[in-house]
Amino acid sequence: MNSPLTILLTEDDQSFALLVRLALRQSETRFEVTHVVRVADALKELVNGKFDLVLTDLTLPDAVQLESVEKLRAFDSHLPLIVLTSHESQDFASQALQAGTQDYIVKDLMTPQLLERAILFAIERQNLVELQSGLITELEEQQDRLNRQNQRLKQLLSTAHRFVDNVSHEFRTPLTVVREYASLMRDGVLGDISDDQAEFLDVIGCRVDDLNTMVDDMLDSSKLEAGIMGMHRVAVDPVEIVARPLAGLQVSADVRDVQLDFEPDAELPHVFCDPEKAGRVVTNLVSNAIKFCEEGSGRVRVGMTHRSDDGNVEVRVSDNGPGIDPDGLSRMFERFQQLGTSTQSSTKGFGLGLNIARELVDLNYGTIAVESEVGVGTTFRFGIPVDDWPEIVRRYATRLERFDATAEVVAIRAAVTDDHGDATCRGMEEFWQFTERQTDLIRKSGPTEWTLLVVCGPQESESVIERFKSNHAQVSRNCPRPLPDLEFSTLGSASIVEGVEAILDLACQSDVCCAS
Repeated sequence: MNSPLTILLTEDDQSFALLVRLALRQSETRFEVTHVVRVADALKELVNGKFDLVLTDLTLPDAVQLESVEKLRAFDSHLPLIVLTSHESQDFASQALQAGTQDYIVKDLMTPQLLERAILFAIERQNLVELQSGLITELEEQQDRLNRQNQRLKQLLSTAHRFVDNVSHEFRTPLTVVREYASLMRDGVLGDISDDQAEFLDVIGCRVDDLNTMVDDMLDSSKLEAGIMGMHRVAVDPVEIVARPLAGLQVSADVRDVQLDFEPDAELPHVFCDPEKAGRVVTNLVSNAIKFCEEGSGRVRVGMTHRSDDGNVEVRVSDNGPGIDPDGLSRMFERFQQLGTSTQSSTKGFGLGLNIARELVDLNYGTIAVESEVGVGTTFRFGIPVDDWPEIVRRYATRLERFDATAEVVAIRAAVTDDHGDATCRGMEEFWQFTERQTDLIRKSGPTEWTLLVVCGPQESESVIERFKSNHAQVSRNCPRPLPDLEFSTLGSASIVEGVEAILDLACQSDVCCAS
């Protein structure tokens, strides 16, 4: 059997106190009532016992108006409280509720049913308030803990990035020294060498190149994770992008006795990308293909084709290696994945190369895919966008939308104020290479003029321009010849929320679409 609800009744009118007792006895709920006539007596009872609710009149010998409520609330702010009053007005109801009561009952309108319902509802409301308050307190404490943990994680992440960067840079110097000394010996600078010595020195050079690739992977992974990877996208001949890294990879292919062929289609259109980042993708894919081919019978083919249907120049890297099973293909581009094959390389790496390759392709607004058949070989394909400004802007906006659907883009024009011919352009290209960020899109729109698309709010364009000016001054100080002055002007802004075409309209406010 449930215990009765304990009620503390503070009422100096004995007749009405009796009515309250009788009303509660008629209720289905069991009540146990303790009656006092003063607030001071009520406070004593609260000290000595536990009550589920207080019923209090407003006109008491030691309290007037809402003083009884204020005194009782000051003693226990969590105890449900109902006021008994002769007043029936909205102003009073509002005052009573603001003072901390759960409800009020007009004496002349009181019935057993009304009194019972008011008491039960008041207790339930107070329980809900207590529960809500407890949940809010718990959530605030959890939020505080999460904030502290996030701050700690940010510090650890920053420390990890600095550690990776420092270690990577420290590796570069000794690796470069080893590579150069081995190259000098291989070239016979220190005297004639035998064929076996030449072979060994070639192997040393290849292994140093492998380690350099691992260092590059570590640095790229750190920069990508931190969102500070620099980009410098320009219009360029796609054959140059691939031919440059293949020249160095040819030595690795020769050492492993793997045939390496480069077969680009004729008359490929220029592409718009960061050629160094696209070249890193070629290096990762071709070096992997060489490593996993059988020595003596391995063959790696690199091809390039213009795909007019999707606006890309497609780069293909195919090998006749052991191939990759479906499970391996499904996790091919995940971080720290090294797929086992029947042909194992002596230099494994960190399993970052393909993940980084995918990220670098994405930063160049392209896509990458792989197909493979066990026992037959593997083919990687990645696209580099053709130099078509409206399409580049669409891809830029689409990529932004994936990461921040509410991003604001500001268009800025930068123009040289003192033209010095070709020397000006060469110096400015170095400046933009130093300045451009992942989320920036910079395009030469005239002989000495550039259009910049920068992610920031319209109110922040001035601070962005200040960043460019600061970088300009820094690069100029380190150049043999100071850079020409630049004049910046804001063209307008658009939000990703407005749609990709709004960004395109913004980008085409200058004559950039017609620039060669």
